[in-house]
Amino acid sequence: MGTAGQQGFTLIELMIAVALIGVLATVAIPQYQGHVARAQITRVVSETAALRPQAESCLLEGKTNVTFSDNEASASTCLIGATLSNLLGKTGQSEQPPTGYPQIVLADNETRITATFGNTAATALANATVVWVRNASGAWRCQSTVAKRYETSACPAPPAQ
Repeated sequence: MGTAGQQGFTLIELMIAVALIGVLATVAIPQYQGHVARAQITRVVSETAALRPQAESCLLEGKTNVTFSDNEASASTCLIGATLSNLLGKTGQSEQPPTGYPQIVLADNETRITATFGNTAATALANATVVWVRNASGAWRCQSTVAKRYETSACPAPPAQ
């Protein structure tokens, strides 16, 4: 009579497969989280960069008070058409701006657009900021407080000291 062939996998083969999957996951998950953080930074940098022309327009009109709501708009207030971002939290302790919007401070000598990452952003970005600064001559520069490994070329982190 013939001998019966092996059916299925042995326990050791299954254990080796599970171990390999575990090793791959150990390497892949942190890499994925890093890519997510960099993508979120890139998104916030571009969302806040889009507000620079509006800030310039407000300065040209002599308006230094900012609002994000049509209800609060007035002749002396500049209405900024910012979109609510689910990645942003509150900036500082002030009531303005509401959660999800960047803080915009308009002044002739230095204008700032500050975005603070909130709870829905990647854990590595908790409370990090992206800040666009306009100097008196009208030149804009971006700086961030994110870790060096997550920085983007459009908005570098300050050099390590």
